[in-house]
Amino acid sequence: AFDASSHFGTFGNIAAAVNTAGAAGAALGSGSASSAEALYVARRRALLSIVRCAGDPRIDWRTRLRCFSALVRLAHSGGARPFLIIEMGGIEEATAALALWNRNRKELAGPDAALQLLRVLLYVPSTQVLLTQLQPVQSGQTAMALLEVLQATPGVLTVQRAGLSALWALVHLAGPRSGVAEQVVGSGLYEHLEDEWEDSFADQGVAHAIGGCVMQLAMGNKAMQAVLTNLGAQRLVGRIFDQHDSLEFHGR
Repeated sequence: AFDASSHFGTFGNIAAAVNTAGAAGAALGSGSASSAEALYVARRRALLSIVRCAGDPRIDWRTRLRCFSALVRLAHSGGARPFLIIEMGGIEEATAALALWNRNRKELAGPDAALQLLRVLLYVPSTQVLLTQLQPVQSGQTAMALLEVLQATPGVLTVQRAGLSALWALVHLAGPRSGVAEQVVGSGLYEHLEDEWEDSFADQGVAHAIGGCVMQLAMGNKAMQAVLTNLGAQRLVGRIFDQHDSLEFHGR
């Protein structure tokens, strides 16, 4: 069996090393440009190691999930890290992890860490242009894998909050001409949104994501607006606002 620890050490230590290298590089200042560059290279290499381990099928599934958790922490720490994680294939690896769980959900622990990584990366302002260029985003591959996870976990609030928020972002990033909205609605997204409104007992976080998904599906897409109207989407959004009148969608 492939022993990740023998190559890369513990993933917590790698994540700490990435952050330490970044802090040290910032402290060096312009007077030590070569040293700062060396630290940047080391930090980048460590980050790439975590991304590769997260996607390596030779590594135990739970260890891979710990890799995704480390990437979530690093993405939250800001700076250039979210951009680098995406550039190194973080979206693709998270998508593949969701798809693997969908095929083997009876044997594998939930892919929560991979889902959380998607949720974090998809909302970083500095990565929006890069994200729109990714094949899994434009083709609907990530959205479809995510939808299947959501359909398999009704009423699990942490999954539904993060997953529906990520799906909302994916529809936005793909754009109305991509066909992604049509793919997910054709695969039962709207029915899932209605069911989840009931299954989540009108949880505010889930409600916010449901409303966001519905409005994003309709935005700039007249054909989809007609489909959603026929499905009763206006009534669903009205129920959300009746239950949660403080919800806001400005800038989203």
